[in-house]
Amino acid sequence: MCNWSESISELARTEGRMEARIEAIEGMIKASITREQILSMGYTEAEYEKAESALYAHA
Repeated sequence: MCNWSESISELARTEGRMEARIEAIEGMIKASITREQILSMGYTEAEYEKAESALYAHA
């Protein structure tokens, strides 16, 4: 039972980190940082695309 609980906690932390990375990219896009600059900071193409889609969905 404890392993299940630990797995859920780890999944929540991982999802939280992913969401924070997407939000960081959204902020960078709003600040006019280029795609190339963002990718050079260690963010992935998939993260960039997700952030970009989220921004346009909220616009």
